[in-house]
Formats: sequence, C-alpha cells, structure tokens
Amino acid sequence: MSAQSAVLMGRKRTRDFDLPPRLYRRGARFYYVTHERRWIPLGTDLARAKRLWADYECLGCAGNVPDLVDRYLADCMAGRAASTVKQYRSFANTIRREWPTTPADLLQPHELARYRDRSPPGWANGVLSLLRVAYAKGIEWGWVATNPAALVRFNAMPVRERTLTDAEFRTIRAGLPAWGRVWMDLSYCTALRPSDALALRWEQVGDALTSRTRKTNVRQAFAIGEGLREVIEEARNRPILGLYVVASDKGRPITLRRLQAAWRAVCVAHSIADAQPRDVRATAATAAEAAGLDYQAMLGHSERRMSDRYVKGKRTITAPTLRRKI
Repeated sequence: MSAQSAVLMGRKRTRDFDLPPRLYRRGARFYYVTHERRWIPLGTDLARAKRLWADYECLGCAGNVPDLVDRYLADCMAGRAASTVKQYRSFANTIRREWPTTPADLLQPHELARYRDRSPPGWANGVLSLLRVAYAKGIEWGWVATNPAALVRFNAMPVRERTLTDAEFRTIRAGLPAWGRVWMDLSYCTALRPSDALALRWEQVGDALTSRTRKTNVRQAFAIGEGLREVIEEARNRPILGLYVVASDKGRPITLRRLQAAWRAVCVAHSIADAQPRDVRATAATAAEAAGLDYQAMLGHSERRMSDRYVKGKRTITAPTLRRKI
C-alpha cells in the first residue's frame, strides 16, 4: 500500500507529528490532502504552508481571532516601518490575551466596544486599528464574512498642542552635544521626523537634500537654502565624517534612543516640562505656516488635514464678504 493511500484510509501518523491534520511533508515539499484525495502542493516553506493549510482547512470557519491577526502580521507587514511592526506586535499580544479562543467569525462589535471603554484610549485605538485591517484581509481570504472592528468607533484623542518657544528651543539646543545641535537644526529646517533626520546619509545631500520617510514611504527633495546649507557645512566639520549627516565625532550614527536620552537629560536639568523631540517637527510646521510656506510639502503628507494637526495655536480665519443686495 502506498504512503498516500495509507494516509487517506485513516492510518495514524508515524512521522511529522508537528504538522496539523491533512498537512503532509514529502521530501522538501508540503501538501494539503483534500477529502477527495487530491494532493495540493503548498511549497517548501513551513510557515507559508501552515497559513495556506488554514485557508483550505478553515474556509468559512476561520481559526481564532489571534490566528487571523497572526496571519495578517506574517503576510501583510512588508514595507511597513519597524516602529509600526513593533507596535502591531504589541497590540497582537493584547488581542491574544483578550480573545484567546474566540472564533474569528464570532467576534462581535459590542465585545470590542466594551474592551475600548475599559482600556486606555490610545492603546484601545491601536488594538482596534489592527483588528480592522486584519479583518479586512480576512474577508479577502475567505476566513470571515464581516468586519466587526469596522463597526466600532475609535476613542476621540486630544490633539497635542505642544510647541517649543524660542527660549526653550535655544536652551535645549545649547544643552545637547554637537551631533544633537546638528539634528535639531536639521529637523527644524526640514520638519523631518526625528528618526528620518537621524537616518540621513551624505549620499542624499547634493543639489537638494533627498529623503524617503520611513513611516509613509514618501520621497521628498528639500531645496538647500542658506539656512540648511549652514547646517550641512557644520555637520561636515566634525573630525570623522562617516556615512551619516547626524553622527558622533567618530562618525558613528546616532540612535533614536540615544537622542531621547540626551533630550530628557537637558529638559530635566532646565525644568522644561512635557517637551519631546517630535515637538521640533510641530514647531517647524507652525513657523512655516506663519511664514506662508508650503508646510504640507515639508511634512510630507498627502492630505492637508494631516498637516494641519501639526500647526499649533488657534488661528484666525480670514473670511471674505459679499456686497449688499439693493
């Protein structure tokens, strides 16, 4: 009797006990065996084979909620920023604790709403966001028919209104090491995110300063005016140039964690409350808007409403008037 015939007649496994039912390994390849005795090749990658096995085995009756989220993280995170991947994995851990055995197609909107109402607002929004995109993919995969997370509203979050005053900006800048001053000037001139400014390499500096944002993958080219040129020349004057625009005197790159630690130390020493490195970006956007510059282009957003969140302070809207009717 052939091995395949024995398998289909219900004979117990004698090997590959790590594989789920109806998933078999033959040489380097994996196969899913249907009830009609058809062997469907699933490739040579075990993780991918198990995900495809779930499609065939659980079509119309998906696994648990964590199974759906795990597949989304495995299949759909290519090209995402490392910080986004890290956040989503943390949200996934919460989902595993909250709904460890709930079938994916039985999760109800009211369960999500109850979780949202008893959890920290920002964290709950992150969990809901991950569930929304995972269930949207689950519908495409045939795991579920509806998206319960799409029916639950996010928590309303207050917009951060913090910017740095001129005095705070100068105080923090003066307290940072030389590489920190370069980073602060570069961030203010371009409104780049802290991590994007730290990641700039000298090969990106030419007739313009080019950048591809890690978060949104947007390409930007900043004109090198007088102010930005001075910052770049100062960065070139360190003893060892290295590969990065913002670097130590030995030419080594600066991590975001190191920047945050240096920033906190200066703020504590000078009693500057609730200031964060990202506030430089908001301060730059606010100054650009006040100067009539295209702050949306500086921030790299596709929609103006996103850029407007970075412009702080209450603005007076200039409204037109009509001639009176006679």
